[in-house]
Formats: sequence, C-alpha cells, structure tokens
Amino acid sequence: MHELVSVIVPVYNVYKYLPNCVKSILKQTYKDIEIVLVDDESPDECGALCDEYAQRYENIKVVHRKNGGLGIARNTGIENATGNYIAFVDGDDFIGRDHIENLMTCLRKTQSDACYGGYRQQAGEKYTIKENPLKNAVYERTDVIKEFLPHLFGKLDYHTTDDVQMSVCMGIYSRNIMEKHNIRFHSERELISEDLIFNVDFLEHVTKVCTTDSCEYYYRYTEGSLSKSFREDRLDKQTVFTEYVINLTKNIGIFDLCEQRIYSTYLAWVRAIIQGEQQKYRNVGLKKSISNIKNICNNPFVVEICSKYDESNLTPKLKLMHRLIKEKHYYLLWLISYVKSKI
Repeated sequence: MHELVSVIVPVYNVYKYLPNCVKSILKQTYKDIEIVLVDDESPDECGALCDEYAQRYENIKVVHRKNGGLGIARNTGIENATGNYIAFVDGDDFIGRDHIENLMTCLRKTQSDACYGGYRQQAGEKYTIKENPLKNAVYERTDVIKEFLPHLFGKLDYHTTDDVQMSVCMGIYSRNIMEKHNIRFHSERELISEDLIFNVDFLEHVTKVCTTDSCEYYYRYTEGSLSKSFREDRLDKQTVFTEYVINLTKNIGIFDLCEQRIYSTYLAWVRAIIQGEQQKYRNVGLKKSISNIKNICNNPFVVEICSKYDESNLTPKLKLMHRLIKEKHYYLLWLISYVKSKI
C-alpha cells in the first residue's frame, strides 16, 4: 500500500502558470497524492482558480490566508497536510510525471526519512538538466551531518559541480519528523534563504537520507520572483543570513566542513549584486552606480569574507572578479559588469 504524499503549492501572483503546475501534479504516476494549494492573498485571480480546482478534484484542498510570504505559506500547507510525506512545488514551476514516484521509490527502498533529487532549470525555451552530484547514495545519521549537509551550503570548487541544490522542491520529506520536532520554515522576510535553514533543521533529526538521479522538477525562470529580482537591501539581507548560517554551523559542529562553501555562496551574491548595481546606472546615473559598487567593496563584512576565502577554488574569470573586489577596483568592476551585460 502506498503512503499518502501531500504536495504543497504556495500560490501568489502565478495565474499564468498555475494551471500547468496543478495539471503536472494531477498527472503523476504515483496516485496517492493530496494537493494543498495555499493562496497567500494573491492579488490576481489565483484565489478563485484554486477554489475551482478544489471543487473539481477530491484530492485538492485550498487554504486562503493573509499574505505572509513563501515560507509562511508553506507552513500553512504543512499544518493542513495529512500525508505521510510532504513534497513542495512552487506555483510557477511544474513536475514531470514520474517525479513523486521516483523520489518515493528511492525513499521506500532505502527506508529513508527524506530523498533528494536533481532538477531541470529553464534556459530560454529549453530546460537544462542539473543532476544531484551526490546522486544514488544513502547516508546514515552521522554521514548525513558530515558528508551530505555541507554540500547544501554552496560550491567548494568552481572547477566541478559539488554543491546540492538547497531548494526543498527537489526533495520529499517525512511529515512525522516535521511534526515531532516542530520543524517549520522561517519567513524569507527574516532569513532570505529559508529553504536552507529548513533543510538543516530537518536533517538534524533524520536517521537516514537517500539521493536519486531523477531530475523531474522543472524550475521556471520567472521575472520578479524573490530569488531573481534585484533588491536594494540584498547585500544587507545576505549578510544577516550568512552570519546566521555561520553561527548555526558552529552550533552543530560542522563549521570547518562548511566554511569555504558559506563564503563561496556569499561572494557569489556579492558579484551578482555588483552586476545589478551596474545595470541600473541608466536610472541612477554613472557616478551613483560606481559609488554603490565602491560601498559594496568597502563593506566590512565583504572585506572580512574576501580575506578568508580561498580563491584557488575559483575559475580564472571568477578569480579576477574576486581580486578586483578584494583590491577595490570599482571602475574596473563596473566596466567588466557592463561588458558582461552586453554579451
């Protein structure tokens, strides 16, 4: 007998994509599924569409809530789920027919508490396969913390793929562990990468975790989403989050295993933020654009992390960018970012 899987879908301003998302879940080869649509006070017609789905399909339920953001919407989904296991699909993404089946087959075969797969990332009209670099493996309790978990914090070596996507959408999780240990998402308004913290909190309590080579989650590039839009406060938010992660890994005794990965992720965001500052120069003016890049390079936390990061992990192009940031070459950073935006 199959265990029931609750698929939680946070819904906010995704009216254009929601039908394809819901359709992809309804068409799963794994049939014991309930779908929990969480309408996070969406400003478009998503709320009414969710109600329509709930009326048409017995295995779909909808919860309307006051807007609280992605993390809080997922928490509402967890609290309304009845499945033995929980999967997450964002409202603007979709999944292949075998997504749930593949994850559950691996999970049941290995008697694990969670299973992580890969995904497919949108690149124009096509989707590029991003396999889990730790695919087809099983990790016992100690190995989960010391061998699997560090890979969620980012790249160690840019010459290869050695990081595991931290998004919860690539995994499936035991609801029993969530309930037993009261594991919930932080608000992304508090901690900007709430998925990573959820995974850390969850993995601290598992007995076994498995991975699969399945890549049936389709991650759509949607302009304006939290992770892709330029935010004026992004550096401050990323700094607060990174400081939180440093303290978290120290508390669970794995900071030495995660240190360079944490710095790598932070500096990747620094490079992206510099690129964003350059791209808005037509709105703020060249002088202001360069001044903002200067302020980033002089930020005390950026300076500290640059001094601690092992640049030998970088490819030549990224190493150049790192040195320009570290040595505060604001004009060259602006120029290189400009050229990159035109290529």
